[in-house]
Formats: sequence, structure tokens, C-alpha cells
Amino acid sequence: MNVQQRPAWAGKPIVRLTADEITEALAFLTAREDADDILSRALAKQLADQTAAGS
Repeated sequence: MNVQQRPAWAGKPIVRLTADEITEALAFLTAREDADDILSRALAKQLADQTAAGS
């Protein structure tokens, strides 16, 4: 995947991602065999935090 094909969420800090972007990123990582488990957990935590805060 080159820079032009990267999704918009790929260059953002985790705390600036919207819930939709986090969901898309998690789906992307889930589909990959070599997914980064630490990144997946950080994204899932951020989504939970946003959901709990009502964002």
C-alpha cells in the first residue's frame, strides 16, 4: 500500500480518530495476518473510552 492508497486514519494519532475511523482501522487490522496486537488493543481501548464518554 503506498501513501496515496492509505486511509485517512492511517496518519492520525489514535486520540484524534473518530469512532468510525477506529472501527475501520480495527477491521483492517483484523483482516491482516501480521496485525499489530498492541495497536489493536490501543484502538479498542480508545473506542471504548470514546463510547463511554459519549463522543
